[in-house]
Amino acid sequence: MPIDSIEILHYRLPLEPPFHASWDPRPRTSHTCTLVRVRAGEHEGVGSGDAMLGFAGHEQLFIGHDPFDIERHVHILDNLQFMYGRMWPLEVALWDLMGKASGLPLWKLMGGRSAKVPLYASCGERRPAAERAASAIQSAVLKSQVAEASQGICQPWLASTRISMSGPMASRTACTTARSSRGLGAWKRSLSAG
Repeated sequence: MPIDSIEILHYRLPLEPPFHASWDPRPRTSHTCTLVRVRAGEHEGVGSGDAMLGFAGHEQLFIGHDPFDIERHVHILDNLQFMYGRMWPLEVALWDLMGKASGLPLWKLMGGRSAKVPLYASCGERRPAAERAASAIQSAVLKSQVAEASQGICQPWLASTRISMSGPMASRTACTTARSSRGLGAWKRSLSAG
């Protein structure tokens, strides 16, 4: 089952209201997203992340090769990244494809010992302490909803201070992240205006 095709798609999603990232003095009015789709036979792997700058024209280094030859692919990606930009989303898509083709969840394919996925709520906007506390309480409520929706594979919800997600967005993102441990894809990060 050789790799048949590699497709790279770029999206720009509007953020309304703007996201006030604590690390950027300018409010962000949009979020860019790159999806990489790798197809082999009836299987497709999907990765998301950096823009894959410089990859165009190098698809033939992968097409026709075994998607399970991950060491070969990573070596080529390392060489391309030296000359161009970061191309790790293709590796994510290859792992996703291997998980789907083998019928194994990614955690097991990568040698993991547990199906449990630690989740965390994070926030990237500077907010007053009272507003942050209310957000933490909302996250605790979402924890039970997420654990129920993910059929018990979620570990306790951990808190950090990076990206702020609204209630419904946080719940969907956490459930999607939990499901990704079953080989359905990888989500690097989700942003919302919430």
